[in-house]
Amino acid sequence: MPAPAQGEPLPSTTWSPPADAPRASVECVDGTATVADLSNSVVTVPDCAEVVVTSNNSALELGDVDELVVEGAINGITASSVGHVTFTGDGNELTTSSDPEIDDEGEGNEVHD
Repeated sequence: MPAPAQGEPLPSTTWSPPADAPRASVECVDGTATVADLSNSVVTVPDCAEVVVTSNNSALELGDVDELVVEGAINGITASSVGHVTFTGDGNELTTSSDPEIDDEGEGNEVHD
């Protein structure tokens, strides 16, 4: 998909996986969970100090996270709590009841409660 022309809005960041989307779980090992090579999937990650997301077009269900790094694009992320989030990818959406510190180096990323 080509990038929108300057001044045009980015596509919706809300991505809903198809009912038959593959499901996966990623373990937290030594305080870090890396979500990679799981694009177009529904991914569950338990409580973990750091979560790094490089996958695209995925729905992620996270526990409590101290540091969330989102390098992928167009991910829908739900987390119990997040202390700090860094976006380097574009068009991601984070939903959490916490109030994380945000470092957004991408475009079209959103944080909701």
